[in-house]
Amino acid sequence: MDTFKIFFRRFLYVLAFFAIIFVSILVVWMYKGIPIVPLDPFSYVPSSAMYILETDEPVDSWDEISSSKLWKHLQTQPYFGELTKDAISLDTLIHQNREILDLVGKRQVLVSSHIHKQGDYDFLFIVDLKREIPEIAQEIIGKTMISVEDSSNYDYKGNRIYLIKNTSDNSQWAISVRKHLLLCSQTPALIEAALDERENSNNFENNRRFTKVVSKTSSRNLGRLFINYDLADEFFGLYMDESNEYLNDISEALFFSGLNLDLEQIGDDDDENASTIVRMIGTTVINDSIPSHVRALLNSGNSDITAARVVPQRSAFYFSVNFDDFLTYYDKFTEVLQRDQEAYQEYQNQIRTVERLLDINVRDNFFSWIGSEIAIIQSETTTSVDKNDEYALVLKTTSISEATAQLEFIGEKIRKRTPVKVVVSEHKGHKISMLAVKGFFKLVMGKYFEKIDKPYFTFIEDYVIFSNSPKTLKNIIDDYEMGLTLAKSPSFQNFFDEFDAKNSNFFAYVNMPVALKTLKRSLSPETWKTMQQNSNYVISQPHWGFQLRRDETNFYDTRLVTVYENPQKVRNDYKLAQENRKKLLEQLNSKNILEKVFGTEEKIGLFEQLQTIPESELIQLDKDNAERRLIVQNKEDTRYEYEVKGTIKDGIYREFKAGKLIIEGYYENNKRDGKWRFYDNNGKIKERKRYKDGEESKFSLF
Repeated sequence: MDTFKIFFRRFLYVLAFFAIIFVSILVVWMYKGIPIVPLDPFSYVPSSAMYILETDEPVDSWDEISSSKLWKHLQTQPYFGELTKDAISLDTLIHQNREILDLVGKRQVLVSSHIHKQGDYDFLFIVDLKREIPEIAQEIIGKTMISVEDSSNYDYKGNRIYLIKNTSDNSQWAISVRKHLLLCSQTPALIEAALDERENSNNFENNRRFTKVVSKTSSRNLGRLFINYDLADEFFGLYMDESNEYLNDISEALFFSGLNLDLEQIGDDDDENASTIVRMIGTTVINDSIPSHVRALLNSGNSDITAARVVPQRSAFYFSVNFDDFLTYYDKFTEVLQRDQEAYQEYQNQIRTVERLLDINVRDNFFSWIGSEIAIIQSETTTSVDKNDEYALVLKTTSISEATAQLEFIGEKIRKRTPVKVVVSEHKGHKISMLAVKGFFKLVMGKYFEKIDKPYFTFIEDYVIFSNSPKTLKNIIDDYEMGLTLAKSPSFQNFFDEFDAKNSNFFAYVNMPVALKTLKRSLSPETWKTMQQNSNYVISQPHWGFQLRRDETNFYDTRLVTVYENPQKVRNDYKLAQENRKKLLEQLNSKNILEKVFGTEEKIGLFEQLQTIPESELIQLDKDNAERRLIVQNKEDTRYEYEVKGTIKDGIYREFKAGKLIIEGYYENNKRDGKWRFYDNNGKIKERKRYKDGEESKFSLF
C-alpha cells in the first residue's frame, strides 16, 4: 500500500521538477543541436532495483492516468489525500505550460525501486534530457538549487550532488546531472550507487538477458515495467509476516520480465459503474542454470486451462500449471535434478521409501494417470484451526476410470499397513475417500504440494480433487452441483478473456474480495492494518490474473492484468453471491432429503470421524527415511529445529525463543548456505543475510 502512494508522490515531484527545469532554464538552448555521445539510462540503474518503470511520454502518460476511473477513485480515498493535492498542483503546472512542454517532445524517464535499508525502500528517478547540459547551464541550475534554504551540495568521485530541501514537507531531494541524464532521489546513497553502477561491467545495459527482454518489449502505450526477480522475495518480505518458500523459488527460477503498460476504460465517463482494465503484457526470461521445480514445469510443454470447470467461485486463489502430460514433467524434473547429484539421490531415496513402505510403483500406480493440468486452490476462510484445510489439489486425469482403479489399489495397500478403518462415504453422489499416508504428496511430488498433508479425495468429471479436510471437499462438491464454478461465472469469464486458455504453462488468479480475508495470516500486522483501513481501494480491483506461455523463441509471453470496478458495486456483488449460494444450497439439500430418510443420515458424523483419526495411526513416510531427519532440541526457553543427513546439519534450520521464531535459514554440508532471516520479538524481519559455504556473502543492495 505505502509503496504505491510513495511511488506516485515522488513521481509527481519529479515530473514537476522536470517541468520547471524546462520552463525556466533549458528550453532556450535545448534545441541548438549540441552534439552528444548518448548514455544509456539503464546503465545508471543499480543492480539492487526490484523493478523499473519506464515511460517515453511522461506528460501524456500522466494525462491518461489522471483521467482514468481508477485515478478518480484514488482521489476519494483519505489514504491518498496528500497525493491528491500533489496531483492537482502538477496538473495545474502542466496545463499552464502545455505549449512549452509539447515542444520538449518525448523524454525517457526511468523510475527504479530499491531496498536501501532494512525494512525500507526508496526510488531513483532518471530523466533523459536528450541534450547534454553545458557547464554554464549546470552552474545556473546549481546556483538555483543551493539558493533554497537548508540546501547544499557535495562532490562524489568528481560528480556534483545537490541536496535540495522541499519546504512543503521538509523532505530532501538529492539531484545530480550526468551529461544529458538527470538523476533524482530522496536517498543520496542511491544517487551515489547510480554513479558507481555506470562503471560496473555487469550493469543492466550489459546484461544480455535484460537487454533481450527490453528488445522484445514495445515502448508504446503508457510505458514499460521491468521486474527483477532476483529480489522478489526481499520485496514481498517488506509486507509479509514470514518468509515464503514459493517466492524464494520464483526469485531463483526467473530472471526478468518486461511488460507494456496499458489502460482501457469500459463504459462511459458518466457511468459510476464503468470499469478500467489495467494490462501489463510482455515477456519473461527464466533461469536455465539451476535445477528447480519451476524450471521443469515451464519446460514440460503446455496445455489448455480447463480446471475452472470444478474450481468454486468462492476460491480466494487459483493456480493452474499446464504441461504436455505429467510424465513429461516428471521426466523433465528428474533430468533437471540430475545436475545436482546429491539432490537427485535424495529424491530417488524418497521415492524408494514410498514404494517400499506401500508396496507400489509410484510411476505406474500414481503418476501414469495424471494428465496435462494441476491446479491448487485456496477456498474462502473457514473457522478451521489449520489454514491448510482451506487448500485443495486438483489433478486432471488421462482417464478417470484408470485413476479410480489405481487409487483403490493404493488404498488397499495402505489398509494392509495401518489399523485405521477408513469409511468411504458419498456426498451428493460423489465418493469421498482417504489416503492414510502423512506426507505422501511432499515426498512424491515435492515441497510445492506439502500443504496437502493428510489427503482425502473425491472425483468430479475428469478430475481427482485432494484436500486435508473432507469438509472442504464437501463444499467443492456443493458448489459444483449448484453450478457455482468459475467456468460458470460471467464476471470471471469476462476477465479470463484477457488471457489465452490455449497452450498455457502457468496461470494464477486472485479473487480479491475473498482473498482479503485469507491474507491476514500471511501479511505483517502493519500491512494488514493498512489494508483494513483502505479496504475500498483493495477490493476496487476484484480480479487479478497472471499468465506465462512459452513462445517459439524459448521466452515466455507474460500477462499481468487487473480491473478496477466501483468498490460499492464489488461489495454488493459479493454480498449477492453469498446470499445466492445460501439459497441454492438450501434447494440442493432439499433435493437430497430422501437420502436422509433412507439412512444416509447415519453417516452424518463421517467427516468429523475422518478428521479425528490420530496421526500416530497414519503411515509416517518420513520415519523410515534414513537419508534426512528432523532434530528438535530444547535448552531453557530456546528450541532448535534442524534437518540432518547422517550426523551433519543439512536442510532447514529454525531457532525459537519463548515460542517465537527468531532465526531461520538453511545448512548445506554442515555450513550455512543461502538466505538467512533474523526476527525481532514482534516477529518482524530485522535482518537478512546470505551465506555461501558457511561464509557471509558481502551482498550489498548498493
